Amino acid sequence: MKKIYKLWHKFDDILIKIINHDFKNPFFDSSMPIFTNLAGPVFLSVSVLLGFIFIKDGENRDFLYRIITGLVPTIAVVHLIKLIFRRARPYNLLEELETYGIYLRDYSFPSGHTAAAFSLFITALLFSKNLTIPFFIFAIMIAFSRIYLGVHFPTDVAGGMIVGIIITLLSHKYLDTYFLSFLHNIK
Repeated sequence: MKKIYKLWHKFDDILIKIINHDFKNPFFDSSMPIFTNLAGPVFLSVSVLLGFIFIKDGENRDFLYRIITGLVPTIAVVHLIKLIFRRARPYNLLEELETYGIYLRDYSFPSGHTAAAFSLFITALLFSKNLTIPFFIFAIMIAFSRIYLGVHFPTDVAGGMIVGIIITLLSHKYLDTYFLSFLHNIK
């Protein structure tokens, strides 16, 4: 077991250094810090709120409700897992990582931004087929940005993908009807 643990960390260390250093270029340097915030809690909250203000028709409004149904449990599970594993951020463990001025106080595993992005992708896959490809590209780019910016190890991002997919699928399977009727009643 100890050998697997060492291999896992060695894989993480090598891959994050490759992405953080070898993929470095002016376009990514300027765009990744901005892009990564598109899956952050502030941007997502404001986007959903604005969606409710401006979208009045039933089908698109139901899609917003379903985004909430997937995102809220996903983020709750992410924070619970972070408290259990308490994994330090890569820039606290590895020297010479470029962090672009991003220093976070919470734990690294799993990536909440990645989990949120994959939650959105799964919701689009299930309920809005025409948004599936854009949301998939968005999710992959968020995952990449988290490693590029040195704030997550690759396995943190993989963990975020898994949490985002599984929790969103379970939420839509078991909570959709309840949440939709609850949210429709508070209009």
